Amino acid sequence: MSRRVREMGSYLASEGTYRRAASELSWLLKTPVSHSAVQRMVWQTGKRITAGEEAERLRVFESGEEISGGKVIAPVLYGESDGVWVHLQREKRRSAEVRVAIMSSGRKQIGKDRFRLERNAA
Repeated sequence: MSRRVREMGSYLASEGTYRRAASELSWLLKTPVSHSAVQRMVWQTGKRITAGEEAERLRVFESGEEISGGKVIAPVLYGESDGVWVHLQREKRRSAEVRVAIMSSGRKQIGKDRFRLERNAA
């Protein structure tokens, strides 16, 4: 299967179960796709992403290359971060904290007590 099909299968699997993703991908491609094939797609896509992140980490932290500058021009840049505890399966540790951050140039009101971030960069 092509890289694009593997990415589609991985995305569908992220929204639900492998079986549901296989059913939806089979419908899109007009050919049968098994849930185990979708699982392999997720693994392959994950390995490709991990390899890219590892190469970036080596480039920055081992080789000492600079990180390219941001692309958002803003007079004020707001940052927000949070952590969430995730329960782990089949690991020695029972849980781990995952930290998430987002940067934005502000927020715009879209309804009563509802806001949308402007020019955000995760």
